[in-house]
Amino acid sequence: MAVCAHCLLEMPEESATRETIDGKETTFCCPGCRAIHGLLRSEGLTGFYARRHGWTPGPPESARVPLDAFDGSVRTSGRQAEADLVISGIRCASCVWLIERYLGGRPGILSTRVNFATGRARISWNPSETGIGDVVFAIRALGYTPYPPESLPVGDALRREASDLLLRFGTAAFLSMQVMLLTAGLYAGYFQGIDARYERLFRGLCFLLATPVVFYSGAPFLRGALRGARHGTFGMDALVFLGAFSAYGYSAASLFLDGEVYFDTATMILTLVLLGRYIEAGARSRAADGISRLVRLAPVMARKAVSGGGAIDIPVASLAPGDLVEIVPGERMPVDGDVIEGNSEADESMLTGESAPVSKIPGDPVVAGSLNGTGRLLVRVVRTGGETVLSHVVQAVEEAQARKAPIQRVADRVVRFFVPAVLLVAAGAVFLWFHGGSLPHAALMAGISVLVIACPCALGLATPLAVLVGTTSAQARGILVRGGDVLEQAAGVRCVLFDKTGTLTVGRPRLTDVEGIGIEREDALRLAASLEASSEHA
Repeated sequence: MAVCAHCLLEMPEESATRETIDGKETTFCCPGCRAIHGLLRSEGLTGFYARRHGWTPGPPESARVPLDAFDGSVRTSGRQAEADLVISGIRCASCVWLIERYLGGRPGILSTRVNFATGRARISWNPSETGIGDVVFAIRALGYTPYPPESLPVGDALRREASDLLLRFGTAAFLSMQVMLLTAGLYAGYFQGIDARYERLFRGLCFLLATPVVFYSGAPFLRGALRGARHGTFGMDALVFLGAFSAYGYSAASLFLDGEVYFDTATMILTLVLLGRYIEAGARSRAADGISRLVRLAPVMARKAVSGGGAIDIPVASLAPGDLVEIVPGERMPVDGDVIEGNSEADESMLTGESAPVSKIPGDPVVAGSLNGTGRLLVRVVRTGGETVLSHVVQAVEEAQARKAPIQRVADRVVRFFVPAVLLVAAGAVFLWFHGGSLPHAALMAGISVLVIACPCALGLATPLAVLVGTTSAQARGILVRGGDVLEQAAGVRCVLFDKTGTLTVGRPRLTDVEGIGIEREDALRLAASLEASSEHA
């Protein structure tokens, strides 16, 4: 079987497309991958191949979205235009590096920021030099597929990833429990004695149960380790798989050499790391869902008023400032605007936290995403799409998730050197134990122990995952955190000022009890009712 140099897809030898590059024959699965590989070489971005880890083999997804569908995502202000896009096909952190580097070198592109957790990108450019079409084509040229934010639920792809990890984790957890059960019998036999036949049986069963864990559940780590080895780089995948496979390989050899077996160590390493990966994928999925829930508050269709008194349904993206839209009772506002006709009330709790409906009469402003009450309104459009207040809230949440805390920037620098250092320490442990007079298997177990206990998950994942979960949980509770740096600094806050209503209270007071002081209860209720009769403040 041949392997595509770009997307790593395996294929029959006779199906491969071949090209000689720098004196070496290189195989591709299709002309598209060969073109992208050539593009990266010409742009000096071949470092992408050395950086990618956790890459899922496969060809790029085909583009299915017409260019005019992106027009509603563009926000223009003076000499700068900006758009938020959802990019499908981002499989590892190196994909983010590649997209940002490639777009950053295009004429007219001012900035590119891609959020690996949610798959969303914010790109700004000079509209006099380039446009959204050029941006979309540039992303497609790299083999990724961009979508307007409203057309692709990012959470779907992340949920599929989480489902795959759950299946691998479930398999590993179930089989690991059986291995642990059998190993407990072997440990007991070590101290109390065990019949040789049962000892061989238990060891053989451990080997059979551990094999699917290592080669199926651990397959993502194996692929990552092999890719890193081909490019001379070592990441967390290499460390995890080396620890697990070393324990597995040593134990498999011990079946024939009558040594001790450690299949339980190999299986539990992979089970626990897969659990961490699954939790991370679930957190990323929930973060994307949280943003999607905000986006879905604004309708994608609006009822535009036309001359003659009628109205037609059109996409919100087709509206322009000055247009008139009709809002019927129970409908969410599609745009920011001003009421010019009608009387109603609106529930704006999604922005203000105030549950009491806000009266709307001609001249009052309305905001996109708020819920109209019982009256019909005619609204003049002021802001649409990315210019609405709701869109700014969504953008603030995305920026908060993408912004790195100071401790995260330190962790990013440390983790780069951590894996090579661990490999050197493990090799040094084997060398010192062996030359110190220990038996070869004891020296090897010393090296394996270093690999097993030195997983850099805490350095590489804990900080960004904590920021992601923290900002998403806060947003779900109506708290807007502007970034990981703010979240980190909040630990040192000693004094907080609150706008009470809707923040510390729910804004829905209810009567819990009535106690008369110097007056009968019935008389107190009668007086309170007479005071409330002409009041709008309940």
